[in-house]
Amino acid sequence: MESNRWRMRYKPKAILKDFKPFCGKPQNLYKHLGKCSHVDSRVNEQARYVLETTYKHKTAAGLPSAFAIGPRIAQLPPAFTQQLVSALANSTQTTSGDVITDATPDSALPIQWTVKDRNDFDTDLCRLLISGNVAWWAVENPFWQNFFKKWIPGSSMPGRYEISGRILDQESARVVELIKKEVSGCYGTGQVDGWKNRQKLEIIGSTVNVEGHVLIQL
Repeated sequence: MESNRWRMRYKPKAILKDFKPFCGKPQNLYKHLGKCSHVDSRVNEQARYVLETTYKHKTAAGLPSAFAIGPRIAQLPPAFTQQLVSALANSTQTTSGDVITDATPDSALPIQWTVKDRNDFDTDLCRLLISGNVAWWAVENPFWQNFFKKWIPGSSMPGRYEISGRILDQESARVVELIKKEVSGCYGTGQVDGWKNRQKLEIIGSTVNVEGHVLIQL
């Protein structure tokens, strides 16, 4: 009896005749609410506020606009900051405002690289490209190579196939071993997702949450 009474009160077909479903992207829904005359004015204000604060600096593709939000500036490590201060201490300023510093590298005096230095440089460069979402072919860009040659004398840039092959495989293996040590003997949950890149290559990403620590691997 109760279920029959509920069916009489709830008539979805009749409701849909009075309301037109509105589908689309969230920002389009907020635009509609911002100027809709059938809702309270406080709802209009809230919708316009969300548009102004959340979707103002996004492009048509839904990605943040670099020119709108500006660059992200990270805090420099104290050790590196101290090196900059020491370099500026050896600098002199001319009357024209130009700064002459002894810290400018001299390409005629290349740094003597050891095997360990070479491996560390390749590994850090691989991490730099990944963290900055930089394409592998950037290492073969002439301007990129001249920049490192000028400021890091003696550095030898690996090719894109080397850094995306052997060097990346070594770094990936290191991360996998590190994750195994972190999660060994612990209780945790895992999640796996897969997709294909532009080259139609299959990519598998996994997320592991072990006792409050989140570990992500691609």
